[in-house]
Amino acid sequence: MSEMSRRDAMTLAAAATAACACCALGADEKPAEGEKDAPAALPKQFPIGKLADYPNEGFYDTHRKSRVFISRLEDRLVVMSAICTHKNCVLRKSEEKVLRCPCHKSFFSEQGTPTEGQAKVALPRYAVKQDANGTITVDTTKSYGEREWDQPEAFISTKPA
Repeated sequence: MSEMSRRDAMTLAAAATAACACCALGADEKPAEGEKDAPAALPKQFPIGKLADYPNEGFYDTHRKSRVFISRLEDRLVVMSAICTHKNCVLRKSEEKVLRCPCHKSFFSEQGTPTEGQAKVALPRYAVKQDANGTITVDTTKSYGEREWDQPEAFISTKPA
């Protein structure tokens, strides 16, 4: 067996260090329960419940498996993408009113606008409608960029009628 040169030893040590660093960076990013079974593509339309299911302001991650977050704002309920606009990683609820990208550490406000990190584009919102029974349905085939957030299909009003 031949001896390893100093250069080979240093290269091997650098590679091992890099591998350990990569593992350490992702160590706290275990998939959420059921996430590995999440669909690769968004479902086109699906119900998310009723307004009463979202009584408080902030994010709800009850439909994260469908790659969406529900956000109750001051006078609106909106449904936005759970995919980071920087590199398409699945976002996580960090605090009640903050989403975090585990890949590159971007943060998004409850509105869906980037507040910190590498993401520069707001999260798109999806069309929502409420039927006569009060059930809210999301339609992921229709999305709205930040300039379109006031479109009537981009939110459900939470103001009393």
